[in-house]
Amino acid sequence: MQRDTSAVETDNLDDTISYAEVYSIIKKEMNETSKLIEHVAGRIMNTPLKSRFPQMSETTIRISKLTPPVDGEAERATVSITC
Repeated sequence: MQRDTSAVETDNLDDTISYAEVYSIIKKEMNETSKLIEHVAGRIMNTPLKSRFPQMSETTIRISKLTPPVDGEAERATVSITC
């Protein structure tokens, strides 16, 4: 997430993004059952993140599934969505 530099100058919590709120939004979406990590990433991107934090100029959602069910060895499968 990119942010303007107001918080750097003001040292004021109101001038930055609340990581606790971001975590809460993402946790809620991660608790929903989905077959595809792409679907989860899309849901997170389309949640109130951008409406709650309009100062975010760019957001990247990256989700990894550990030990995905593939025919072979794979540590993880990852999907990224940038908006």
